[in-house]
Amino acid sequence: DTLMQQVDEVNQNFQNLIERMESNTNPSSDMLQKMQRIQELMEEINSEGLQQALEQMQEAMENISMDELRRAMENFRFSLDDFEQKLEQTLDLLESVRLEQAMQKALQISEEMERMQENLNQRTSDQSQDNQRLASDQESISQKYENLQQELQNLQNMMDPQKDREARQSLEQMRQDMQNSQLSSDLNQSQQKLSENNRSAASQSQEEALRKMWQFTRRLQQMKES
Repeated sequence: DTLMQQVDEVNQNFQNLIERMESNTNPSSDMLQKMQRIQELMEEINSEGLQQALEQMQEAMENISMDELRRAMENFRFSLDDFEQKLEQTLDLLESVRLEQAMQKALQISEEMERMQENLNQRTSDQSQDNQRLASDQESISQKYENLQQELQNLQNMMDPQKDREARQSLEQMRQDMQNSQLSSDLNQSQQKLSENNRSAASQSQEEALRKMWQFTRRLQQMKES
């Protein structure tokens, strides 16, 4: 009974999680399908078969019939094997959902950073805009880029070195390319030139930064879809 109550509680908590995600976030359809599949697996785990096996073993032990006890033990062992298999499937799917969620978060940061930079590029050509405000917004974009790099590091740490080997290598290569791209330098250069009221030089750095952001966002989209 205690075991089944625990499964019931986990199942209910997971259903509440799905409802909160649907209400408060924007999960992909694939992510929702996987979470629904986990819900189905949990319902399969909480089956009458396991309850019946537990009851049969308890009754057999009370009656002290060796044949009945042996059959009950066999049924219980089968139920436990089935239970363990369902748990393994659930864990695999949970890991997949967790990775997809982390990838989605990194992609959203990259897309937002790109939009912010595009907006700043347009405002930089507007002479009515304040230089210090523009420089401050460029600094915010630099912070967004640092957040993206941290999210990608977290994502890579989540990946299994064996099971996710190919995806992990692709992500490691992308992180290396980001470091070699000098994007941070472009952002810092733009911020400095804006502070010095040198918009022409700032615009050059901004255009280069936006081009690199676009490339990294597209690569993240391709990784998410693969």
